[in-house]
Amino acid sequence: MIPRSVLVTQPSVSLTNLVGACSQVLTHNVSDAVDASYRKLTDAEKFVSILDAMRNPDASVGLPADLLRHIQFSVLTLAYSFDLMAMVEICSMPFVTAETKHADMTVAVMSGTLDDWRVAVIAGTQESVPMEIRAGFNGIHSVFVAAGLGDIWTGYDNKRLDDDTFLLERR
Repeated sequence: MIPRSVLVTQPSVSLTNLVGACSQVLTHNVSDAVDASYRKLTDAEKFVSILDAMRNPDASVGLPADLLRHIQFSVLTLAYSFDLMAMVEICSMPFVTAETKHADMTVAVMSGTLDDWRVAVIAGTQESVPMEIRAGFNGIHSVFVAAGLGDIWTGYDNKRLDDDTFLLERR
């Protein structure tokens, strides 16, 4: 069985409080770029974009790599015990595991910053990683892309492999 993952926590951001407090102490509106965006942004994108605008009034909307440590996500993954332990090792994030009612299956919740997840998925999709584990990290990649956070892998291309998985390869 290929490991299956779902996003179980994502940040809850009080953008009103953040923007309001910044408007009282900064000389510029930190939400200009967010407000002007033509696309629907996730709260994580809004938060990180506002952080970027705090230090640079001309910042554009996005997920700058140096700010990804400000937001945390947890992913629940179900996999064969051996595969899951390999995934946990690659992630090197805090985790909780439990045996399931299915033989040889384990469930884990792993928690880390968006930067931790970016690094883990890049490492877990490399060609040297066994196919089952790489497929599990492909699934985690898909979870973040579906949540509107695929831009954290800007600068990487999905290179399809013969086993129907992909690796993230730097451009």
